[in-house]
Order: sequence, then structure tokens, then C-alpha cells
Amino acid sequence: MADANEFPTPKQGDNGTKIVETSNAGEASTSRGKEVDVVIEIKDDDESYDGPRYNDWARSINEKCDGLERSNERRIPKIPIVPQQHRQGDNEAYEPKVISIGPCHRGNPRLQRMENQKLACMRQLVYRCSLVHFLHEIEAMESRARSCYSENINLQSKEFVEMMLMDGCFIGFYLLKPRQLNSRIRMHLETLGFEYIPGVLNCPSWVHDEIRNDLIFLENQLPFFVVEHMYSLVKSEDDPLLMDLAHFFWCQVSPINSKDLRSVKRTVHPLLVLHLVHLYH
Repeated sequence: MADANEFPTPKQGDNGTKIVETSNAGEASTSRGKEVDVVIEIKDDDESYDGPRYNDWARSINEKCDGLERSNERRIPKIPIVPQQHRQGDNEAYEPKVISIGPCHRGNPRLQRMENQKLACMRQLVYRCSLVHFLHEIEAMESRARSCYSENINLQSKEFVEMMLMDGCFIGFYLLKPRQLNSRIRMHLETLGFEYIPGVLNCPSWVHDEIRNDLIFLENQLPFFVVEHMYSLVKSEDDPLLMDLAHFFWCQVSPINSKDLRSVKRTVHPLLVLHLVHLYH
């Protein structure tokens, strides 16, 4: 009759492992029990649990993690569109008076008079580069620019790119105008055979005040990186940096805070600025 020690009984361990106890060969039992060797047999992962069930479970948790990442992405600051229910009937506090910048108020009949001014500003800046090159560069930024808005923009690609071209050139020209850029532009235009348009932004002072006010409406913004890149395409060695122009603009908007604005100017990198208002708010 075989000794029971020669046929060890497997024991079930955690996670489905088998523990097999065997006696040391030729050794007798003592009053304290047998000295044994412990042999642990490790099963493959796919044998130790119900693979499909755990895979489905893990997939479900991963989907929740993906949703968390998308939620965090939505919390990144964006150019907002204020819902109607939050306006409490006071649209004038949120809407521009004379000019639309960006997609939120594009097409508003009240703001169409400035569209020709945008065209004139675009013409006076783009001559330094090439309109085809401008369109190519802006189109390459379209997807990123759309993601800067809190709502989906219902504009076709061509219309969206044209909007960024026109509005970006207007912002660039408006910021440059106080630095007496017009005389240089006139000289370059005449050299290149273009007709100089003296009426560009030669508006009454109250219109300039309204334009300045419209440029600081939250819904009336272009992504700053778009304006920065467009400006880099036409900037000459004599032109100031766009951040300096933006700083000068804000010193006009809020002269009393000009000292604080200078400290902000030194610490903020252009790539961290979402839009013109975000620069100081």
C-alpha cells in the first residue's frame, strides 16, 4: 500500500494557485509533525480568473478615465458665449456696438458697417506677405482655433478662415495705428503700386472709443495665438512686439492701472494668453 506522503494532496491557495506539500525523502515524522517542501504552481493569468469578464470590467473603468480627461479638457479656459438665461434681458452688456470680432456676433446686421474697414485693414497688412500664404497659414490653425471657443462654431471652413483673416488683420492694424504705422504703409504701398486708402480707421473719436470698448467684450475675441502668428508674418524689424502693442492698448483702456499692467507684461508669455482680454484678466 502506497504511503500517503508519496501522493501529496494539492491545496488551493489564493488566486487559484495550488500548494503541494511533499515530505523530505527518508525522513521520519516527529512529534511536531513532518518537515515538508512547499511547491507553488503558478497558473497563467488567463487561467486564474474569468478573462472576458475582467476585460469588460477593465474596459468600463478605462472609459470612465477617458471621460474624466475630456471633462478636464472642457475646464481649460475658453472664449465664452454667455447663455441667454444669464443675460437677464440685458444684451447690451454683452454685445459689441460697432464691430464684431470672432464668430459669436458675426453676421449681426448692426455691425456690418465696419466690414469694409476690416477689408481695408487686411489689404494694408497682407501686402507685406502674400494673401495665398496667409490663407494657408490660417487654415493650418483652424482646428486649434475652433477648440478655443466654448461652443461649436457653425461656420464652414472657408468662412471661418476668412473671418480669422479679416478680424486678425483688423486687430493687428488697430493696435499698430497709435504707433503711426500709416506713413510707412503709405510709402510701401506707393512703391508696390497699390493705392493708399486714407480713410482706414479715420473715424470720429467716439467710434474709436466704441471700437476699443468692443475689443474687450469676452464674446468678441479671437484666439491670441492666431493674431500673434498673423502679426509675425507681416512684422518688420521696426515694428514692436504684439505683446507690447497689447500692453499699450490696455494702458489706454485702464490708465490708472498702467503700473500693474507693466508688471504683468514682464511675466506673461504670449503662448499662455488665450485672447486679448485674458492678457490682463
